[in-house]
Amino acid sequence: MNTTESKTRVFPARQILLAGMAGGAAEIVWFSIMGPVLSLNIHDLAAGVTSSIFPALGGSAYAVLLGILIHLFLSVVLAAGYIVTVGRWSMSRFGLSGQLLTGMCSLMFVWAINYLVVLPVLNPAFIEVSSYSLSLLSKTFFGITMALVFNYLKHEQKRLA
Repeated sequence: MNTTESKTRVFPARQILLAGMAGGAAEIVWFSIMGPVLSLNIHDLAAGVTSSIFPALGGSAYAVLLGILIHLFLSVVLAAGYIVTVGRWSMSRFGLSGQLLTGMCSLMFVWAINYLVVLPVLNPAFIEVSSYSLSLLSKTFFGITMALVFNYLKHEQKRLA
């Protein structure tokens, strides 16, 4: 494949889906482990995601499940955004360490926009439910996990070709 083809190649949706879901799952695992250690109610956190998007459903019986589903959907959207903006560029120019750094920094940027700009306006109560430091670390784990999955899938695709 020549350079022109690799720059215009569409990234497979399956890879975006898997990397996004893995990143989102990494955050869920992180909060599931550390939330109770820091006395954070992870059910309130998941319901807070629902309240941020659908305020009327924040108190419903399905708020936690819906919050997890919204989180995973947004995780896939973040993975797609990462690939479109800097992911493909990072994957074509750097080794694994550069990809990990790019993934981590990209998701830390997303955290900053979310926690410092969007959530204070959209749902300030969500910030009170979560921890700044814990949520920032979760975004770094998301970025690292996403980059690892993209890297693995890239190499697996080459191996199978």
